[in-house]
Amino acid sequence: MYGAYAKIGGVEIYLHHGSSGGSYARSYKLQKFIEQLAPEQKPQILVEGHYHCSVLLPMYRNVVAVQMPCFQSQTPYLKTRGLYPEIAGVILEFSKAKNGGLVWARPEWVFFFVPKKEDY
Repeated sequence: MYGAYAKIGGVEIYLHHGSSGGSYARSYKLQKFIEQLAPEQKPQILVEGHYHCSVLLPMYRNVVAVQMPCFQSQTPYLKTRGLYPEIAGVILEFSKAKNGGLVWARPEWVFFFVPKKEDY
């Protein structure tokens, strides 16, 4: 499976694992993914992995989108491609309105600037 819907506190979240390489702009893949969702498929929050770099789209087409960094240091494969992953985690807090919409969403980024060597 490359994606799954989950409900937390009555808020619909879609977890998605992307594919292929990165794009010319960090937010491009998130934006295009959201644009391709049918209205009835759009979650309130989209969390996407695979690209190993962090992006926050606070509100794009009524979706809060987070592209996840990773917990993996630079692999030999990434090194040959000239890519360096962002090693971090995200704590996402959010609040739901009585009508079911989001009132706010606040990310807390926890970055690890000095990775363990060959930690993959």
